[in-house]
Order: sequence, then structure tokens, then C-alpha cells
Amino acid sequence: MRLRANRDRDFTEWHGGCRRALVWAVDADLPEVRDRIDDARSRLDPLLIGRYQRQPHITIAFAGLEPEPGATPAGRLYHRADAAADAKAISDLALPPFTLTVGGWATFPFAPYMEVAGEGPALLRETLGSPTRDYVPHVTIGLYCVAAELADVEHRMAGFSPPPLEVSVDRLHLFAYETADIAGPLTTVGTLDLRDGSWQC
Repeated sequence: MRLRANRDRDFTEWHGGCRRALVWAVDADLPEVRDRIDDARSRLDPLLIGRYQRQPHITIAFAGLEPEPGATPAGRLYHRADAAADAKAISDLALPPFTLTVGGWATFPFAPYMEVAGEGPALLRETLGSPTRDYVPHVTIGLYCVAAELADVEHRMAGFSPPPLEVSVDRLHLFAYETADIAGPLTTVGTLDLRDGSWQC
């Protein structure tokens, strides 16, 4: 497999002027997870976009683009009413807090990642109406900035075999990121507490 470079640019044809995109995700920004990502990034440094700032997270489902007056997006819009309806659907699911396991590394064509195991994400994704067939729960390590051969990445990651790390999940977050920056940080728009079903937005 040949790994491909990401185009580090503003995809205006997609967002059409919508400043933020919204995504449902599990917050995995823990010191132990960050340490593993830092280790992996140090090995892959020449191959990755150096300014990647997105906090460790496990994406459940892409929600859509936050509406903006005058915007003409090609992507799906996601209104506050949509967020409230999705939060209610998850709350009605009555899914108790659960545990996910962060394991070894793998890669997509455009990004290396930490593998994640557990049943919660697929169930939540199904509840949000997103397909689960090709869904791979993961924590992104970074984004490739150059094309490379898989063998090169495997060589750089040789010896990287941390023990499984358990992540306790009692909240689900609706995060936002700036559409003009493929490597920018996440900000919290809303939080759903799985313990009591409360939604704060």
C-alpha cells in the first residue's frame, strides 16, 4: 500500500463559507494516550504535518457543518435542533458508561492511528444513523504530509508495541473544528453525560 499526502488547504468547495464542522466523539485526551501519540509521532515525524493540533479523540460520527449566514456548502448542515434530537436519541438508548481499549497502531492511506476496541462506538454510531460497515474506531496519530511506502512506516514504527490501555467513557462530546484548517484543534460545543442522560450545549 502506498500512503498518500494530505492536501493542507482550505476546502472551500466543501464548506462553502461554513466556518465550523461538528463531530460526535469520545474525548481521549489523557496523559497516557498523549504519551503514546507523542512516541509514535516522534518516529513518524518526517512524514507528518508538523502543526497537527487536534486533541486525542475517538470519532463516533461526523455530524455536519454548522450553518452560517450566506454560506453555500456542498456538505450537510447540522443545526442546533439536530444536535438536541441526536442527544435525546443517545439519552433514550440508556447506554451506561463503558470502557474502550487503545491498543497498537495501524494506518489509513492518509493517516496513522491507534487502534480502539470496544462495543460502545458502533452502537452510538448506529443510534446517530451513521453506517457502521466500514467504521474503524481509532485515535488519529497525525496526517501524512508526503507520499510514502507502507514499508517505510512499518520500519519507523518497529518496536512500538505498548500494552493495551483502558479508557473509561462516561461522556460523549459534540466537538467543532475550523473547516479552513485540517490540522486545527477541537472545541467543545456540547456534552452528553451517559450517567444521567443530561445534555449541555
